[in-house]
Amino acid sequence: MTVIALRDGILAADSMCSDNCLIVPCPPKIGRLPDGTLWAFCGFVPFLEKCLEGVQRHSGDGMPEWEPRASDDSTFILVKRGGMIREWWGKGWVEYAAPEMKAWGAGDELALGAMAAGADAKTACEIACRFNIYCGGEVVTLDLEPEEPEPVEVHTRLFTDREELPGELEEHLPWRERMGL
Repeated sequence: MTVIALRDGILAADSMCSDNCLIVPCPPKIGRLPDGTLWAFCGFVPFLEKCLEGVQRHSGDGMPEWEPRASDDSTFILVKRGGMIREWWGKGWVEYAAPEMKAWGAGDELALGAMAAGADAKTACEIACRFNIYCGGEVVTLDLEPEEPEPVEVHTRLFTDREELPGELEEHLPWRERMGL
């Protein structure tokens, strides 16, 4: 089971998976595609790999179909820059503008209530994990618009005279002398 929450461009998810009342190893429930689109998944874990293959191979237009089991509510979610959400339910896409806040999975109502009371996406997932026995583990987050790292300026200078070398370069003198520099 799962809780996934989206608010203010932050996608958050718990990291616990369960099967037949046992906690089992869990693949990531959220990630980022090469174009910056965020993905999320809740439901029957074997469908996650099929969904990722489908969206990477066909840019989301040729997703695999699966026959849902009676208890299956698997959903593959794409959160695109610009405010659109696409959900794959096994037979086709549903696309809509992202609301102010959105949640999916077993803990969705708790997460929505927490966000309605002012919580951010991560805190909303943490609250859902506290009160829903099917959610848990560490809450992980991704930012739809990550900050770009500041460019690093690199300055180089060729030292030709031993007297010019700054103190931190003194250790390289034997090498420089062997090379005839």
